[in-house]
Amino acid sequence: MIRNKVLVIKLGALGDVALTMLTAKNILTKRGCHITWLTGSLSSKLVSLSSDVDEVIGINYKKLLEGNFLQKTLELLRTWKLLWNKSFDSIYLLHKDPRYKLLTIFSKKKSLHSFSRRDLFPLGDCFHAEQYANVCKATFQYENCLPVLKSFHREKKNNIILLSPGGKITSDGKSNRIWPINNYVLLAEKFLALGFEVCLIGDDTQKYLEESFDHLNIQSMLGRTNIKELLSLLGKAKCLITHDSGVFHIARLVDCPRVCIFGPTNPLNFSSKRFSKELAISAVKEFGCRPCYRGKKYATCSHKECLESIPSDMVFQKVQKFLDGI
Repeated sequence: MIRNKVLVIKLGALGDVALTMLTAKNILTKRGCHITWLTGSLSSKLVSLSSDVDEVIGINYKKLLEGNFLQKTLELLRTWKLLWNKSFDSIYLLHKDPRYKLLTIFSKKKSLHSFSRRDLFPLGDCFHAEQYANVCKATFQYENCLPVLKSFHREKKNNIILLSPGGKITSDGKSNRIWPINNYVLLAEKFLALGFEVCLIGDDTQKYLEESFDHLNIQSMLGRTNIKELLSLLGKAKCLITHDSGVFHIARLVDCPRVCIFGPTNPLNFSSKRFSKELAISAVKEFGCRPCYRGKKYATCSHKECLESIPSDMVFQKVQKFLDGI
């Protein structure tokens, strides 16, 4: 049987790409498609683990989007060369910015599907994966969206609580999503008192956070895991607790019970109650400025009340109730 050839284009951070991977399982493969995925170099290591994707093309999206003129030009030329004369029945461009269409101009295609200029992204309280499904002209199916990952074997859950307290301090406001580190320390103390093991996860830029936990008997894997090892840790963990970050979406791929603490972003855009092993926590108090994220940048903020008003006691109680119910 001749399979339809599909190209999916989604660049960006690991978490963004992990979220779009939910579309491949029930939207593309059910049509008997051969899927090629164009993504960033780091994200390509994650996408290549999906048995739903046949070919992965990785490019340096940092140079393409954030480099100087020469770097952008060279990376665009390199991307064109990688896609040169390739033929696709459909191309799904999962970016709102129409300039991404430049990536496809030398690819043969019967149809190109993308967000229109009139489409809002994010759209109100809509889960992002549903919007990506709409671009693919399909209905998102929650019950059949998790990918089958190559070389990943589900193991018996252990007694480890994973904490991912870090994040990059950036000028675009993304660091406004980070729940205060002292709250993570208090959570670690409470779970240790109950007999759980606690482990920190994150990349090597977050190793400075270990100092805050020096007085506690916990394990740190900050900067010590590759993508496969991270997936293995998540697959065995009792639960992951983090704020709005990429590891939350990566945990979903291996069905790890996960709790996410939301501040400036809308939890309904990045989480869904339709997932039984997923819990979103946000401030009880209403803030007129929240959410302040509109798909690209965050508002300038000096107080971060939407996160700082979420006490560790409340999160601890909600997590306990959540774990009792799954």
